[in-house]
Amino acid sequence: MNPRALVSELRRRHVFRTAGAYAVVAWMLVQITDVAAPHLGLPTWSVPLLIVLVAVGFPLTLILAWTFDVTRKGIVVDAPRGFERAAVPSDAAGSAMASAAV
Repeated sequence: MNPRALVSELRRRHVFRTAGAYAVVAWMLVQITDVAAPHLGLPTWSVPLLIVLVAVGFPLTLILAWTFDVTRKGIVVDAPRGFERAAVPSDAAGSAMASAAV
């Protein structure tokens, strides 16, 4: 894939925006936990555990940001350019599928 096309697709799917927001929130969470953990009596391994969980969650968040898009109609699967978006089943269709599965 062309690097310019990849960057364009990452921008279109809001992956950079999601990565930035995740990084800011994760940094704030680690800082607050680092300061508050001794006062709350949390074990010494709680901050390193949080850092590992944040690090593991980052790639998962980027994959979800690439795959799904949040719109006014709900969460939809973000298809590549040239394809129509496949909507997640509505409540009525989801209810029908759930009752059919039972």
